Amino acid sequence: MPAWLLPALFSGISALGGLLGGRKSANKQTPIESPEFSPLRDQLIATAMKRLQSPSSLGPGFEATGIRNINENSDLLRQSMENRLGGAGLLGSGVHGAGLNKLDISRFGDINDLQNIEIPRLERDFANQDVDLATSIFNSRKTGVQLPGSATGSLFTSAGNMLAYLYGQGAFDKKSSGSPRG
Repeated sequence: MPAWLLPALFSGISALGGLLGGRKSANKQTPIESPEFSPLRDQLIATAMKRLQSPSSLGPGFEATGIRNINENSDLLRQSMENRLGGAGLLGSGVHGAGLNKLDISRFGDINDLQNIEIPRLERDFANQDVDLATSIFNSRKTGVQLPGSATGSLFTSAGNMLAYLYGQGAFDKKSSGSPRG
């Protein structure tokens, strides 16, 4: 067999692999993911887009309950203050009026904090917990990469490259003992 025939054959096999593989010069890769994760991916995207457009809501019942609790606590403080002032004979005095004023200011401040700080913070915390949970599940999926071309083309390309390597190492040399040159 002529010495040039084996390298030409190996090159031909690699060329056939490239032809069958249909690969273009740019090696584009397409991610593959399990179909069961597609609904979760789509839901994560939809949720993120919805939150960007408008904040979530805990519902009017949550806010109303919070305000009712603040008012009840303020009433208990007012009753306690009036009992102490009444025992000292100061129920209609300026001290009583100042105490009521201070309680009202505190109550309004607590309601303001609930509506403008606590409720938005809780909404963000709950939303972030949901997104974190879904993201951790989504990130645990196994994905792969699909290269363009066919499996047959990849087989021929790989086989041609391996045969060329072995030939270069002297694996097909009849004079050697079959061990690669070193």
